[in-house]
Amino acid sequence: MLFGLAFMMVPAAVTAHVTRHVPPEAISATLAAFTVVFAIGQSLGPWISGMLADHNGAGATLTVTALLCTLAAILVLRRSAKPAELVVTRRAPGRASPRSRGWHAAHPGSTSRPG
Repeated sequence: MLFGLAFMMVPAAVTAHVTRHVPPEAISATLAAFTVVFAIGQSLGPWISGMLADHNGAGATLTVTALLCTLAAILVLRRSAKPAELVVTRRAPGRASPRSRGWHAAHPGSTSRPG
């Protein structure tokens, strides 16, 4: 259970970071790219870690993991982009919530979607 909790915190944290720092119209593409990179890491990580552990011992895999996590944290903390603004508009009953920002971000001041 602890592994599952820690494992699923990564996608949740990345999603929160992306939605805060990426313009609304680019969120889907950014999350899709993250998903592809995450899948590649899930595929190659065990294979590379196994080879590293076979040649250098299990401690080497932990060291490499710690270094990669530190590098990722430094890169995230150095990011200087401003958080994306949330565009909140009044909505008609049955319409998408303000969290559905894509169309409203492109049409500020509008209270309804076309069509």
